[in-house]
Amino acid sequence: NQLPVITAALPKRIVHALLIDEPLGLICGVAAEPNNTRRTNTRMRTKNRVVCLTIYSAVSVWTVRVTVADASLCIEDVSEPFEEYLVACPTDTRIVRVRAPVGELIPPGSLAMLVNTTNTTGDHRLVLHHGDGTLTHPLQFHDNNDDDSDPVVDFALLESEFAVLMLHTSGSVYAASPILFDGTALPTQVVRHRVSALDPECDSTSSESKQTEAYRDAKWRQQRAARQWMTDVFGDCIAGEN
Repeated sequence: NQLPVITAALPKRIVHALLIDEPLGLICGVAAEPNNTRRTNTRMRTKNRVVCLTIYSAVSVWTVRVTVADASLCIEDVSEPFEEYLVACPTDTRIVRVRAPVGELIPPGSLAMLVNTTNTTGDHRLVLHHGDGTLTHPLQFHDNNDDDSDPVVDFALLESEFAVLMLHTSGSVYAASPILFDGTALPTQVVRHRVSALDPECDSTSSESKQTEAYRDAKWRQQRAARQWMTDVFGDCIAGEN
């Protein structure tokens, strides 16, 4: 038995754009249910689910909301979540990768985009599209290699550690933290565990004898800044640990 084939034509503006810049990736996720969905009717929810497709090229990102109902597809809405940011970027800015966080505790619609500027500054920047539609860019860095022989080629979100992992051409992997989407719900014990892990680091880093004084001081400041960030963001939660 052959499975039924369901098709829907993409909007012409996306098709024309992809003829110029070929697609780099596709992300699929189930969107939040509309407020008027009857939650007591499981069959109705199954027949009328909304799927979010994120399609991206080297210069554009589109989010397509598709309704799946009665073996048919209907495109409800098309948006460009990073349009405001990309329009303001230098013309040599290119998208490296787009990722969607995984987990029921992260607001739907959240996306992360890694871009680089190939000719002007050589910078890489991580841009977050939060569930409420706002954009932030919490991470910006520059490759140390002057010949650009080891650029970043991919990244992964490590939601449980509030971190992002960067993969270079050489195979080297670097991590940055904290990276967190607005509106993310985190278990209290997870937050307290992260804070308790930072406390001894803040106390002991400056006394490590095997490292240079400059490195010790820099690492200690990093740990203190991370601890302060956790206090600022999760103050009430941390205050209740004692």
